Amino acid sequence: MEAKLIINGVDFAPWCKSGGIQQQYAIRRSREVVATDGTVYRKEIKKRHLIVSLVEMRDASARRLLAALRPSPASVTYTDAEYGDLVKQFLISSPQETAKTVTGGNTSWSGISFTMEEK
Repeated sequence: MEAKLIINGVDFAPWCKSGGIQQQYAIRRSREVVATDGTVYRKEIKKRHLIVSLVEMRDASARRLLAALRPSPASVTYTDAEYGDLVKQFLISSPQETAKTVTGGNTSWSGISFTMEEK
């Protein structure tokens, strides 16, 4: 199965580094109660957390992808490791980019990365 990562209608999957989509859970709230007989009851609210790293690219491609990250929350279609293809709302934070080289009037961008947490 090919991994999907479409953010606000823009396909990011071809631009992801190898191993550039990391998935984990963030615990938003956790409650635990111990009954009088010693039984522990625990309830957690887990939200999906994605860390995305992109390959080096030319300035036009970088502008198009970074523009798709501006609206937050974003509509994201992605391949979840546990559940397959899902469409969810994500809050996007910490977009970073670094200009690597300028050659012949073209700037190449590297180090583009960002984090997303399920709304």
